[in-house]
Amino acid sequence: MNRIFVFVFVAPVLLVALLTTSKAQSNPQLASDPVSQGIQLYRAGKYNEAVAVLKQASKNQKNNADLWHFLGLAQHRTSQVKDAIKSFQKAIKLRPDFAPSRVSLAVLLLRADKLKEAAREAEQALLLDPKNQEAHYVVAETRLRNGEMEQSLNAIESALKLNGNFREAWLLKTEIWLGMFRKEAMALYGKTKSEMPSSQKYAHYERLNEAANSLATYLKLTQDPTEKEFWREQLDAMSFYANWAEVKRRAPSESPQPVPISVSLRPTITYRERAKYTQEALDAGIAGIVLLLVTYSAEGELKHLLVIKGLGYGLTQSAVEAARKIKFTPAVKDGKPITVIGQIEFNFSRY
Repeated sequence: MNRIFVFVFVAPVLLVALLTTSKAQSNPQLASDPVSQGIQLYRAGKYNEAVAVLKQASKNQKNNADLWHFLGLAQHRTSQVKDAIKSFQKAIKLRPDFAPSRVSLAVLLLRADKLKEAAREAEQALLLDPKNQEAHYVVAETRLRNGEMEQSLNAIESALKLNGNFREAWLLKTEIWLGMFRKEAMALYGKTKSEMPSSQKYAHYERLNEAANSLATYLKLTQDPTEKEFWREQLDAMSFYANWAEVKRRAPSESPQPVPISVSLRPTITYRERAKYTQEALDAGIAGIVLLLVTYSAEGELKHLLVIKGLGYGLTQSAVEAARKIKFTPAVKDGKPITVIGQIEFNFSRY
């Protein structure tokens, strides 16, 4: 799926997988029929040719649901997203009880950031086929992007019950736990130390353990070495902050533990590079914020970069790469440099 992970890492992979494997009720007896020819071209990976043949066929077979379904699939593979959406809408109008067309449309609507429409189509697909794992995934993604964490978690659990090897679902589950971590951290913002015990101050870090468990499963299922390297680094960072919080809860004064950044304990950034806006993100009209949890070490090195809010289309990776180039003077306490934990925000705006 050409994904959009709020973290938003997952969708690009899932969209491709879903729209590649989606099947319609084609008639194998019509080998010479142009619609069958178009379907065969699509399945052979000849997407431009499939689009041309199916569009030509649509002049005489406007009421053929298979034609519009596979035309939508081929149009997506040739980056004709708006046309693909229209094709799936026509397929659904002709055959409203065919779940794959509804799921394919839902995924494309999700990519277009039309969350209500995407959720509606996915939910309709589930009424037709409650065991459609991709439909559960789309519901989970829309709920996550609307900030409905519990509903999102329930939906992704449903997808994983149907298929425990659903790779992208494990990554989305990681996002959900990170979203919960971020939401609970924001709820604590502004409260003074005297208003809460140490156990409450760091309780939200438990979400990082859940995120790490999901991410570890994802890593077992993925094969891409570059992708694995990035996510292993994220897994290590999750484990570091979860362990740090556990120590803080158990023994707040234990040393030499990093301390949360504050106005009086703040490193001085001497160089910060602007994160690059990827062409893919520009073409898709993607904008938003990438938020990192980081450790400013006493030695002047930025460590344990954890993405707690990301974007798709290469923007998250771009932010991480820019963050690694940051130069700073460590925070100082009692005349000595110390290690502190804080956040770095990268704002991607087209204006």
